[in-house]
Amino acid sequence: MSLPRRIALYGTLAVLMAAGVVGVIVWDRPEQILALAAVFEAGVIAVAALVAWNQVTEMREMRLAQTRPYVIAYIQPDPTAATIVNVVIANTGNTVARDIKLTFAPQLSDTDGPAASFPGVRWVAFDTGLPLLAPGQRFESLWAQATTVLADGATVTKSHTVTIAYAGDLPERRLYSDQYVLDVGALFGLTKVAPKTQDDAIRALEGIRDVLNKWTERDGVRTYTEGLLDHRERHEEEIRTILESASRQPPPSEAPLA
Repeated sequence: MSLPRRIALYGTLAVLMAAGVVGVIVWDRPEQILALAAVFEAGVIAVAALVAWNQVTEMREMRLAQTRPYVIAYIQPDPTAATIVNVVIANTGNTVARDIKLTFAPQLSDTDGPAASFPGVRWVAFDTGLPLLAPGQRFESLWAQATTVLADGATVTKSHTVTIAYAGDLPERRLYSDQYVLDVGALFGLTKVAPKTQDDAIRALEGIRDVLNKWTERDGVRTYTEGLLDHRERHEEEIRTILESASRQPPPSEAPLA
């Protein structure tokens, strides 16, 4: 229950109790006391009804808060390139968000926002919005090149405020509006150890492929592959050939005794 409602409720209850006490002291006739008791009882019932109504309202608001969509926006360094900053739009709520509209301040342009770091880059959702975001769904797009935005003397806007307006799912389809700050300047000085990812393994394999493509029979190392059974048979055949060659050679003559 909100604080104003609590104050009103407790104030009403205090007035009723004070009126009852004063009535008992001032009025000495039984019929007057009974009438006052009836009024007091009606007041208590009204207060109880108000308490019950507030509890039902709070439970309903809590249920809506637990089931509503929450569309948020934030920036984060790209996991594969620390100097690249991406913007993320995600629905962290438990229901579908519909008709999502994004409004930026200052407005994005060809010289401000993502296009300032990546010429020609502009996600269409910045202008038209998104039709919906399912629970847990997220989109990530290029936002800034940190070495460009945070360079000495750079005039690119570092901080933008984005207002996200969207509707909840049926049947109520409530309207929501939230604001978030996308501040690239807050990432200045951020350091971390970049973990090796699958992309690093792919780049390493591509490097090996490029080196192997440069090898020729005339220049470099010639390689070939051989199955395990073929390798074993060839190895055993080489050993037999060596033993047979050694058995055909005449024994060395003995040197004369001195």
